[in-house]
Amino acid sequence: MGARALYMMDCGVGEFDYGILVAMQHPGEKVLSPFSACLIDTDDGPVLVETGVNPDGRRDPAAAAGERARAGRLSLRDGDGEVVPGVWVISSPGHTPGHQSVLVSLPESGKMLLALDAISTRENIELETVGGVPWNAALAIGSIRRLVQLVKRENATLVPGHQPGCWSTLKRSPECYR
Repeated sequence: MGARALYMMDCGVGEFDYGILVAMQHPGEKVLSPFSACLIDTDDGPVLVETGVNPDGRRDPAAAAGERARAGRLSLRDGDGEVVPGVWVISSPGHTPGHQSVLVSLPESGKMLLALDAISTRENIELETVGGVPWNAALAIGSIRRLVQLVKRENATLVPGHQPGCWSTLKRSPECYR
């Protein structure tokens, strides 16, 4: 079976200049942008998707997260790959080195692509432009293109990472996608 449910967890909002979300667009316009984490219920146990990892955590997870790294079976992955049946990480660098997006295949909702920081808003796709402060703009554009192709090929629903107003259109925990 694999993935059974996807819980979108509201982690608050931040106020940003829109030009940070979409380079050179609407400078000075302030928007509220959501922050989230996602919990995927799978046959193999829970999978937590969170977009920030302390750089020390990449080198030594136990030192950065303590016993939680061993007890929460922390597993860091590079590149593309299946995490558990129905959950894949997709390499999408550019915003940061090593950035990954997550593709989830659910029995009722179908496939959902959590673009996270690779695609902040749908306008990044429409204008084919990056968020305002990428680590590598060329890689970021390549990742946007790659993820858009993946969405089309897999007939997946795209969930941008920081789309203003998106929380009003998504199911939020304790509701879930199945």
